[in-house]
Amino acid sequence: MSEGRSPALEIAEWKLSRFDFLFRRVLVYLFLRFHNRHVEQIYDHFHASALLCNILAVCNFSRSRAN
Repeated sequence: MSEGRSPALEIAEWKLSRFDFLFRRVLVYLFLRFHNRHVEQIYDHFHASALLCNILAVCNFSRSRAN
């Protein structure tokens, strides 16, 4: 422990940093879960129209950026 610092303050800072780490980890987990589910839907053969719409949207975006 650091000289002149309250042990309670150090414990509170540690808990806050741990909470921040866990919160960020949960956000990353939720993002990846949503992303993977979205990708599965796009490439599923029942969602061929969604894949086509995404390809056309990318082409339109690329063309608009070129202008």
